[in-house]
Amino acid sequence: MRTPHYTVTARQVQHHTQTLLDRHLALADHGRKCTATVLYALLCWAASRIASIAAACAALKDAPSDQAARDALLATLPDYVRLQRCLNRALADGLPKALRRQRQRLALDLTLIPYYGQPFADPAELYGGAAKAGTQLFHAYATAYVIYRGCRWTVALRPVYQGDGWDAIVRDLLRQAVRAGVKARLVLLDRGFYSVAVIRYLQAARYPFILPVIRRGRSPRPGAVPAARGSSSPAGAAAGTATPWSSGAAGRGRR
Repeated sequence: MRTPHYTVTARQVQHHTQTLLDRHLALADHGRKCTATVLYALLCWAASRIASIAAACAALKDAPSDQAARDALLATLPDYVRLQRCLNRALADGLPKALRRQRQRLALDLTLIPYYGQPFADPAELYGGAAKAGTQLFHAYATAYVIYRGCRWTVALRPVYQGDGWDAIVRDLLRQAVRAGVKARLVLLDRGFYSVAVIRYLQAARYPFILPVIRRGRSPRPGAVPAARGSSSPAGAAAGTATPWSSGAAGRGRR
């Protein structure tokens, strides 16, 4: 049986995104020029290009000024905790039923967006990491997603702040995925999640997982287990059947 092929246009993606945002976020109009439809269009343009609201206002025809758009968003967006809940509900809306019928391979990913300015309200809102693109400060977020029939379906989203525990980030993503109706058969983690706390949480929660092992320190003895963040020694740092110290090694937890 041949696999069907189809093309999704940018206009269709924007229309679908705005429909979901209107259904779950439900922004109100803020004056004649800053209607909810205009605000959704500005957000979609900026998000798709990883650009600013000011750039979106300058590029789109008949858009309001960037100051007017910022004032409208500050006045109409819900508080941050509610905003996160709304966005996760939007992600869960319209997921294929097949994703909920059986357990899936669930991938967790960390995304860092370089930032060169000052924090908006709290220094902790920025994530500090290794230098990248000329900065050590980032807006960071973590996602959980499933690849189904060649398409990526994001089922959970969470901001990452300086000081957040990696085990708490993983726990939140997996719980949000369950609330969306998607349960993990196997958890695949980005190398940025490598830490003792994450390994211990996944083992305690009985999630099978694969996690790249990061080499640190001196060359190990044959058969030794590499140390992870949060551990002063290698003991207890590896998952059940880790393949230690080989290139691209992965640890797998057991049910």
